[in-house]
Amino acid sequence: MFMKDAFAPLAVVVPVFWLLCNRLWFEAAMAFCASLALLGAGTWAGAPQLAGIGSILVGIYVALEGGALKITAARRRGYADEMVVDARSVSEAEERYYLTRLPLRSPPSPVLAETPRLRQDRAPGAGLFALPGSH
Repeated sequence: MFMKDAFAPLAVVVPVFWLLCNRLWFEAAMAFCASLALLGAGTWAGAPQLAGIGSILVGIYVALEGGALKITAARRRGYADEMVVDARSVSEAEERYYLTRLPLRSPPSPVLAETPRLRQDRAPGAGLFALPGSH
């Protein structure tokens, strides 16, 4: 499964709806509770603009961390991370992933003729200098 970890602009506007569409039930409940808590705090403090600012902050958080939340949810479901691929689209990510997974084959080596054997009738020596009696 390929997962995109990028900024989600729709999540800024409707973070709870975005989380529900991505099947992140617990995270959606937490975002909803945070929005309600900020609304209640704003009402209690007599500053209703606090609720709007808090809602935008929750949306920005979900938009920035939405991909990471999806990846964490997939890990909880038993998926394991294979690798990270930097790509602009899913098709490009698939292509890069599968190209790196192909086994590398070395070019076939040419068949060499039988290796010449050293003559055993030579006098012992290092072979750097001609020994007396050798050819």
